[in-house]
Amino acid sequence: MDDPDAGRLCRWEGNVESNAIHSVPKPQIIRWTDWHDPDWHAADIRRRSKVITSIPDKPVSTDGDLYADPGLPDTWWTALRHALTTLQQHPVPEQNFGWLPKYTAEGVEQFFNTKLPMELFTTQVTWTTAHGDLHWINITRPRLWLLNWECWRRAPTWHDAATLYRSNLFHPATAQRIHPLFPQLDNHSGTIAQLAAINRYLRMSEDPESTAKLHALGQRLVQRLILSLTCH
Repeated sequence: MDDPDAGRLCRWEGNVESNAIHSVPKPQIIRWTDWHDPDWHAADIRRRSKVITSIPDKPVSTDGDLYADPGLPDTWWTALRHALTTLQQHPVPEQNFGWLPKYTAEGVEQFFNTKLPMELFTTQVTWTTAHGDLHWINITRPRLWLLNWECWRRAPTWHDAATLYRSNLFHPATAQRIHPLFPQLDNHSGTIAQLAAINRYLRMSEDPESTAKLHALGQRLVQRLILSLTCH
């Protein structure tokens, strides 16, 4: 079921509209139906049920973050690189994400006590199509499939790679595997994408212990990213 009030990063028609994306390993929405649920927290909420193509492969992890070696072969990583490269070639959705640079800049200041010029988050940033919520629950093995497309949208280039890299900070060995696979994370847009991914996690996390751990682990990374932005 989809809840249209899930937040501005995701949208009601996201999963259905993702049927337009081709040559990326993803399920298709076959049919759907909407209805109103008047009993949900005493509010008249619109609901949607969907029939989706069956994916027999299992998520890489039952947690969005990774804490152990997933043991994925080189062919799997190559398929991931190809899938994200192909996705970025899809026409960029016409959405208003003008708030995202300010949202990220404010997060950097809030969580890492660093105020950066707003132009760093807007100038030289390229935007492409992204899955928007690419963590280990939404990726399968042994065959690669990308699941749950309600958040697909326009984002800074390599945003998905940055999100996946962020979700591996609890397991540095896998993080070190991802970074060389996506060297563009070191360019300007990739740097902004990494800051956006870390900021989103810290803002949305409901687990104080995990938030504190990520903040500690991300401190050195964020300082390196900030240095990269301000030295150019």
